Amino acid sequence: MALRLRRGTNAERLLVTPVEGELVYTTDTKLIFAGDGATIGGNLIAGLGSVLADAAPKLGANLDINSKNITGIGNINIDGTITAPQFEGNIHADDSTIAYNSATQRLSINDLEISGDVVITESTNKLDVYSSHASTSSNIVLNRSKGAPGAPTALVDTDNIFGISLKGHTGASYTGGASIVSDVDGTVTSTIMPADLQFKITNTSGQSRTPLRIRSDGKVYMAGGDIVIQSANITAFGSGNSGSGSRSFKYYRSRGSDAAPTANRTGDAAYQHQFHAYDGSNFKRIVNLKADVGSATIGAGVISGRYRVRVTNNAGVESTLFDIKGAENQVRVYGDFDVPQNKSTLGDVNIFQNRIYTETSNQDLEIQAAGTGDVVVTGGLRSDSVHIEGNTIKTVDSNAPLELSASGTGIVSAVNLTAINYMQLPVYADDAARGSAISSPNAGMIIFNTTGTKFQGYTGAAWVDLN
Repeated sequence: MALRLRRGTNAERLLVTPVEGELVYTTDTKLIFAGDGATIGGNLIAGLGSVLADAAPKLGANLDINSKNITGIGNINIDGTITAPQFEGNIHADDSTIAYNSATQRLSINDLEISGDVVITESTNKLDVYSSHASTSSNIVLNRSKGAPGAPTALVDTDNIFGISLKGHTGASYTGGASIVSDVDGTVTSTIMPADLQFKITNTSGQSRTPLRIRSDGKVYMAGGDIVIQSANITAFGSGNSGSGSRSFKYYRSRGSDAAPTANRTGDAAYQHQFHAYDGSNFKRIVNLKADVGSATIGAGVISGRYRVRVTNNAGVESTLFDIKGAENQVRVYGDFDVPQNKSTLGDVNIFQNRIYTETSNQDLEIQAAGTGDVVVTGGLRSDSVHIEGNTIKTVDSNAPLELSASGTGIVSAVNLTAINYMQLPVYADDAARGSAISSPNAGMIIFNTTGTKFQGYTGAAWVDLN
């Protein structure tokens, strides 16, 4: 025997008010409503339109909300995945670690753990990161370990810590570009993680290069090409209270490789400092400071050096003007040596403008030619009141006597005065010629008078014949 309910379409149901307990079945929507004596059309029976009466309701299949909304106050706990093409409203996690504000379109996360890839797409040509806390520092920290997130283990020397890669699309794929990489660079302890910093680039051949590496010991390595610094000034500062040691630029040169250096050879170029200037079409080298390995035999702890200053002249030709050879203990200057203002000291000898003098006032100054060479003076040579010019020795004062004197028991010797070895006295034709040439004779003067073939001497009062 079947129970038969009041039946009709859903539209017909809404025209009646069922009495309390009366059931109504809609033939078109296939639903059952229960009357309460007051509600038009009755109430959808409990368990179908509401789960209030069921303490643990379950679905037998997927829930289709039929373009309707799920509304109310409470929580939705889902262990699986929530998939939604569009989200409107706010999200708050149960511990407030993640919050989404639909009004400001901002997502706030206290802690974020991601096991897969993260894709961030921006359309404003920039990606801004803001920090506004009261602390004096802000950091983006990338933590790296081996093992698992819950059970990390230590890194070891040469392990990669982290890298930031900058790639571009070639039309086929994202590739190349540049990167900033940090590797473990030393022994890891419980409190120390030594690390380097590498700047990598991709050249026009598609090869990856590391032109700059900062090691854990503070040394900066640059390799793989020229270093171009576009600056008006390069300033190096050195500070500290230590008096030992010096601040310096050090240049190291070897054969072989950095990892396996081999000995240099004599004449090897060590390093150069080159200075260039623009001539209107090209940069031309104007000064070249060259440091080379010297000519001495190279041995353990022994290697000589050579330093040259090369300068371009007004014809555009570069030549060496200053050459220091360590093996030969020689300093050579090519061209003029000009000291226009202050004195230049070479050992115990000073040079100032047109003067050469010794450092000590009582010290002798010696000019000596080697072997059979001569000391040649072009022009006149003057010492106090004596003037030597050409083959003539005379006093500066025309009336002063000229004295040749030997010290102690030495003698004044005249050798090879002419081709046939004789000393020529002044010769006069007669007494009148003698008197005209020597208007104020001194006692002891000797001349030869061709008249009468006589040697004559001046007594202090008169000329007398000596033969």
